[in-house]
Amino acid sequence: MDLDTAWIDEFNKEEKKYNEFYKQEINGIRIVLFFINENNELFSSKKYNARLENNMITKNQILNILKNNISYNNSSYTPSFILKFNIDLDPENINSFIEHPNQFNFLTPENYMTDIHWGKTIKSLQPLNTLYVLMKKRRFNNNNFTKRVYISKKTRKRKTRRKYI
Repeated sequence: MDLDTAWIDEFNKEEKKYNEFYKQEINGIRIVLFFINENNELFSSKKYNARLENNMITKNQILNILKNNISYNNSSYTPSFILKFNIDLDPENINSFIEHPNQFNFLTPENYMTDIHWGKTIKSLQPLNTLYVLMKKRRFNNNNFTKRVYISKKTRKRKTRRKYI
């Protein structure tokens, strides 16, 4: 008795056309560093590509990138904001996203002291996943208003007398 499996092969062939619209694991993301001067003006940016393991960028990877970019143009910078742009749109919602894109928010603030997890993304939208880091110029405060305490030896000794009953 032979089974007819031609319909399965035909179904798989038709399904290959739609593989671009299914959610998949993310292999890599883009990291963009924006440098901001004292007047809160954006004046430069740097772009990096980072590999992800298990849809996650580790704290060590983030700290390594921040450490390498702490100085730029002989100035020191600190990260002020980290924003994750992750399009984790379901394939069923693509039409509603096209019709009403303002109803969807894919930008979330993150902390650089933790691992950052990324949701599965539709394959054709994966290049849009980005981690934005805003680097602000570091200000050094030269006004030191620390109160100083001087310790000196007292010249006069006070004696307490004990009262007997």
